[in-house]
Amino acid sequence: SGLEKPKGSRSLIKNQLGPGHIHGMDLWFDADRAVFAWANQPEWPPQFSTRWPRHGNDCFAFELRNTTLPPHLFEMDIKSGKITQLTDHNFWTDVEPAYCPDGTIVFTSDRTAHSPSCDGKMNDLTDHNLFSLNKDRAKIRRLTNQKDVDMHPHLLDNGLIAYLRWEYQER
Repeated sequence: SGLEKPKGSRSLIKNQLGPGHIHGMDLWFDADRAVFAWANQPEWPPQFSTRWPRHGNDCFAFELRNTTLPPHLFEMDIKSGKITQLTDHNFWTDVEPAYCPDGTIVFTSDRTAHSPSCDGKMNDLTDHNLFSLNKDRAKIRRLTNQKDVDMHPHLLDNGLIAYLRWEYQER
């Protein structure tokens, strides 16, 4: 492949989750665990055209959502390599996790079931908002209620959560 593995490095996932890719990751403060989103991707390239725009401004998201599993959150114990799935839903996408000092995990999800006001019905693009998963990993709580998109949460040094927001301007 032409890519050399850095000396002293080791593979952590080791194909435990099947073919796919990471969609956001954060390392716990003691560096003994990591949280990440895993998106299954059994084939490449995707079986549907990713050319955009298509007829009626449609994109491939509708076909993709209806033929693949959505990304979920996972946590890995770095020392043992044990991976635990934290979220599991056959429709909602959970991505971009970040640890908070109290042990909760903030993440981005389309669990709001909002769609952009400018998209066509075949796009099936749902808007992401921020959610948290409590310390014992048993309860998901919605943090933002934005009609467009809140994404990429990041913990600041003072404990606040910074994130990007997209919204329509000058409408």
